[in-house]
Order: sequence, then structure tokens, then C-alpha cells
Amino acid sequence: MGIQTFRVTLREAEKEQLRSIIRSGTEQARTITRAHVLLLADEGKRDKEIYSVLHLSATTPYAIRKRYYTSGLTRALYELDRPGQPRKLSGEEGAEVVAIACTKAPKGSVRWTLDLLTGAVQNKLGVTIGRTAIWKVLLRNNTKPWRKKTWCIPSVTASFKKRMLDVLEVYSRHYDPQKPVVCVDEKLVQLIKDTRTPLPAKAGKPGKVDYEYKRNGICHLFVAVEPKGGKRRVRVTRRRTKRDFASFIKYLVRHVYKRAKKIVLVEDNLNTHNKQSLFETLGEEGKKIARKIEWHSTPK
Repeated sequence: MGIQTFRVTLREAEKEQLRSIIRSGTEQARTITRAHVLLLADEGKRDKEIYSVLHLSATTPYAIRKRYYTSGLTRALYELDRPGQPRKLSGEEGAEVVAIACTKAPKGSVRWTLDLLTGAVQNKLGVTIGRTAIWKVLLRNNTKPWRKKTWCIPSVTASFKKRMLDVLEVYSRHYDPQKPVVCVDEKLVQLIKDTRTPLPAKAGKPGKVDYEYKRNGICHLFVAVEPKGGKRRVRVTRRRTKRDFASFIKYLVRHVYKRAKKIVLVEDNLNTHNKQSLFETLGEEGKKIARKIEWHSTPK
């Protein structure tokens, strides 16, 4: 296609905007490439010269010029949101699909199939839904009921469903720095030391470590993650007792979130992960700290 079709003639303000995008280096690589294409096209370069210099496909310069000519600079530089179809099932309904898929298959069937799941979901939720929508829910949640690799709940009890819906409601809340949603958990980590000096990486070859190691004990990591606030706090302890848990919660309340009115805490069901640990180890201070927390537990 000749350069005369969809000719690019940039205004000075547009040229400066494109140069600024290239200089900053903070935009996505595709946006910077499009800026280069438009500047070169404005200089009168032909598509063949542009895609040869920038190492693009033969049709890319033409497509960018056409988008600029027909829709303006912003459309030529950036991807627009694609409308697509709305999801057939809400977040809670999707959670129900996953929960059903994790139960035992109906009598007479070895495992769940898409057809069986579709019928079960329609009966359970009272909605008309197709196999494709069920498949997409399973795909988004990385759920494969025909595999036996991971552990799944044997049945959805009333208690499980109550806690599941409670946690889902917490996660669906809008971000509020005065009431941050914080997830707390812990992990045991083995401390190891190399017995032989590792070999450094070389061009085309990864670094190497010997399979033998020396065990230097263990430690525990207490972690607090605030997903919507983009925060994470980690504390290392020797043990994971009630006192260690209470100390970590005190640290969150008194230091990390001291300006918050309330901490919405989501935790698992470990026997030390509860307000009783604060009462027993911190006394009256523990009661004050517990009052500043909105407690939520994951399903058992």
C-alpha cells in the first residue's frame, strides 16, 4: 500500500507528545513503537522502510497510519477497552460452581463432566446456563474436577457456605484505607546452607548448586497482605505460638495500621489464629487490640 493512502501529517503538539513518550520510556513497548511509526511516517518514510528499521510485520505501519487517519492520535497509540459479553454468572454463583465441582460426582458417575455440572448448577441456582459458561468458571479458577491431584471438600455444608459467602463479601468491598482488608497467614521455612560453593551462571547456562546441603534449623514467617492497598508485611519468628501470633497482630494494629479505624482481618482456622490468643497473652491490652479488628475466618 503506498504512502499516499492514509497519509500521516502530525501537528507540532502531536510530534512533541510522541517524542515525550519515546524519551520517557515509561509507556508500554507497543505504545513507544507506535510513536516511532507515526514520526517516521510523518517524515515521509514508506511502510517498507519503517517495518525494516523497527523490525515489525509488513502490515503494522499501515494499520497504525490508518488508525491515526480515521480515529486520531490516541486511538493510534493505545488499545481501547473491548466491550465483550458480560459474565453469565456472578462471583458468588461462580463460587457455587467451583464448590459443586469439588464434591463427589452423582451416584452412577465416576467423575463430574461439563454436562453433569451444567445440570447441577441449573437445579441448584435456578438459572439457565450453558456448558461454555461453566467451563469458563472452571478455567478461571484452575479447577479440574476430573483430576485427583489436589484435595477438594467432600460436601458443601451450611457452615462452609456461610463462611465462604462471608469471605467473598469481604473481598468484594471497595477499598477503604480506614477499614483495610488484611489477610494473615504463616509459613514454616527450612533454613539451609550450601556445602559446596555454587557455580555462577554463564551465557546460555544457569547457575548450579550442589544437591547436598546443611540444615540450619527452621523459622516461621508471619505475613500480612493487604491486596487492594498494595501492602505486605512480614515478620520472622522462631516459633508459631499464641504469643507469636498475638505479637504480630499487635504490631499490625499499633504500628502498620495505627491510623485505621478498623482492620478487617481474614485468617485461616489454625488453633492459635483467634482473638483468644490476644486475651491469654496480652491481657487487657489484648482486649483493646481485638476490639479494633473485624474478624473473618475462611471455611474449614
